Amino acid sequence: MTKNNVFQSEKFEPITELEFKDAKLKAKGTFMFDIQAEKYAKEDKDGNVGSGYHEILQGILNRKTIAIVQFWDCALAHLKQRPTKEEIQEVIQDVIEKEGTTLGLLQGAIQVLGESGFFKEEFKMFWFQMSQGPKMVKQEEKEGAANAAKYMKETYVTLTGKEPY
Repeated sequence: MTKNNVFQSEKFEPITELEFKDAKLKAKGTFMFDIQAEKYAKEDKDGNVGSGYHEILQGILNRKTIAIVQFWDCALAHLKQRPTKEEIQEVIQDVIEKEGTTLGLLQGAIQVLGESGFFKEEFKMFWFQMSQGPKMVKQEEKEGAANAAKYMKETYVTLTGKEPY
C-alpha cells in the first residue's frame, strides 16, 4: 500500500449480506445484475454509452455512497421477491448508522464485483483497460490518465488489501 495513505489501517470485513425484515439477502454477481446495471450506464461526450457494471465499479472505487445503493439494486436482481430501491436505501442507511462507516459495504461490493465468476473476466478487462489508458490517450491527457489509473489501483488495494491484477 502507499505510504501515508489515510486508509492504510482499514481491515477487510466485507458486507455481502443485508437483512431485510426477516430475511438475510446475499449480493450476487449474476446475469441479472448485468441487466439491471445497464440503467446506471452513462453516455460520454461523444455519445458512447458505457457499461453499467463499470459505472458502479468506478463509483465504488471512488467510495460514493450512491454507488453502494446501485450495487445492491443490481446485486439483488436475481431474486424473484426482491426489495424495492427505497427498501435497499433504508437498510443501507441503517448499516451505515450502525457501523459508522461505509467501508464494509464498499468492500463487499468490490468482493462481489471482482470475484464473481460472472464478472471475473470483465473485472480483469477493467483493470487492463485502466493500465492501458495512458497509452491510448492524446499526449496532453496522458498524465491525467496515468494518475487516474494509479488512483483507482491504490483505492482497490486499500479497500481489499490485495492487488487487482
